[in-house]
Amino acid sequence: MAAVPAMISPLGFRGQSEATGNTMLPLNNETMPEISKVAVDPAAMAEFTSEQDFMSLAVDLAIETGQYVCVAACTTGKEHSWSRDQAAIGGNMVRIYKLIDAMLDQHCKLRGETSFTLARLVFETIVNVQYLIANFSSELIDSYVEYSLRHEKKLWDDSPKISWRGTAYCFPLRSACRSL
Repeated sequence: MAAVPAMISPLGFRGQSEATGNTMLPLNNETMPEISKVAVDPAAMAEFTSEQDFMSLAVDLAIETGQYVCVAACTTGKEHSWSRDQAAIGGNMVRIYKLIDAMLDQHCKLRGETSFTLARLVFETIVNVQYLIANFSSELIDSYVEYSLRHEKKLWDDSPKISWRGTAYCFPLRSACRSL
């Protein structure tokens, strides 16, 4: 029986199986969402006459990329959740998808400067994911997490110097920094 994909989320590939009624589906040829491949034809590109022709192709490619990243970010392997180390990579995959979505949104609103800023963040996150995968180790993930939380740790260290008396402000970063 064929599965009917219902939703993809960062916690797993979700859908409804007609046979079992389970909401967690294995990712295979039957459950893989259909992603249309964008044709990149050098001969057709040679006929482009404006920047808009190139941008249209770039947008289509970004949409396709976002779809693949979304599927990749939503796979959890045999377990239905990520370990801390897997979450460092999976979380960055989710971030790539969100940044691509935001970049496309800004492009459609003709906000080129913001779109290019987001494109740079997409690139930087892709490089981080590639590096984390190529050099995967618990020590690397520990170093990555510590470096990622350095600003929050500085806030934690400086928070006793800041007077919060008389305000309703809660300092949520304290719990995140306790393990550093």
